[in-house]
Amino acid sequence: MGIQTFPEKNSNNVSGASGGLQGTWNASTNAPALANTDTGKTGVMYQVSVGGTVDFGAGNITFEAKDIVVNNGVIWDKIDATDAVHSVNGNTGAVNLDADDIDDTSTTKKFTTTTEKSKLSGIAENATANPNAFDKTSDNTDDLTEGASNKFLSTAVQNQISSLELQSANQFVSVWKTDNTGFSNDDQIKLPLISDGNYDFLVDWGDGSQDRITSWNQAEGTHTYSSIGTYTVTISGECDGWEFGNSGAKDLQKIIEIKNCGCLNVSTDLAFYGCKKLIFTSNDELKVVGLTNAGAMFRLCELTEKVPYFDFSNITSARYMMYECKALTSVPFYNTSSLADATAMLERTYMLTEIPLFNFSALTNGTNFLKSTGANAGGFSTQNYSDLLIYWDTLSLQNGVNMYVNSEYNSDGSTAKSNIVSNHSWNFTDAGLE
Repeated sequence: MGIQTFPEKNSNNVSGASGGLQGTWNASTNAPALANTDTGKTGVMYQVSVGGTVDFGAGNITFEAKDIVVNNGVIWDKIDATDAVHSVNGNTGAVNLDADDIDDTSTTKKFTTTTEKSKLSGIAENATANPNAFDKTSDNTDDLTEGASNKFLSTAVQNQISSLELQSANQFVSVWKTDNTGFSNDDQIKLPLISDGNYDFLVDWGDGSQDRITSWNQAEGTHTYSSIGTYTVTISGECDGWEFGNSGAKDLQKIIEIKNCGCLNVSTDLAFYGCKKLIFTSNDELKVVGLTNAGAMFRLCELTEKVPYFDFSNITSARYMMYECKALTSVPFYNTSSLADATAMLERTYMLTEIPLFNFSALTNGTNFLKSTGANAGGFSTQNYSDLLIYWDTLSLQNGVNMYVNSEYNSDGSTAKSNIVSNHSWNFTDAGLE
């Protein structure tokens, strides 16, 4: 049997209509007008041209374009002819989709509420979890499960790790030769700690062993190696107090190099006095917290070509500070504005090539300041000494200062020197006018 078709009507008027498709119907305006009171229209159908919701007298019916409205002999009904969604999570009609309409229990993509998003908004991209950031009144790591290789760290341990990280960037690194002349045995070195120092440091002896030092006279301050040799010693932590003091009870000649000053704090003026084999290859600043007297600090460091920079602003005395540093070629440009006593400060520094323009406005004694000093003891250049005199002439100087400089000066320097003598009664010993 073939498909039965209904003759299409051209009129939209339902009165007297026989069954079958009569044409189109606008559900938005209910045109042509349909009502459940229509009688004798069983089988009459219209195709919806414009969707809408209509109450024919038995409740709202929502139509979409292309649906069929049909009279079933009692009321007007709908034949659904579209692919529109019938319901969303059990909801029908015009559903406004929200998170409650979707079940996220079977997916890894979970919904986030507005409140939750607000809490997350301050977290940077790729940030890692902080175990202390949970909304708890105490650190309850027991509420979480630790993985086999990922363990929780207490606050105290975290602080210790942070401290070690800081220490690693602030290490005091030195090199020692155990069989050089010294107080300890040929296979030993002894750190020059002092009784009024403050110590809490970890020392790596350079042979795979370590010790924690908290006292100046702790037995571990002397280390014995398995064999005679040269070792790099690294100190991390608090090392406040260090003095060789040209003492026969110290390993004066065993320390041969300082690579990094790091955490070392020099608290006395005799720190490296007598270290004849020592050189400084460090480029960082030496700490001298609380120090006002730097006298003899590097005295008799005969191999030292350069000494480290440190904060000189509070130093009032530098007597013999670099005396007989025979290999010294340069001096840092220290802030000497508080220096009162420079007696023999640079005496017998034969290889020194230039003297910086030190501010000697507070100087009261310069006896033998630059005696037997400069370019193999022939003195500094005439221009260098003249520049120094000209600079000093611009300062408000102390009166009656004795000054020794192993160099000549030029005519400009002569004028400046005459002013200093006339205005401040300085007593110069130098090589005179060129």
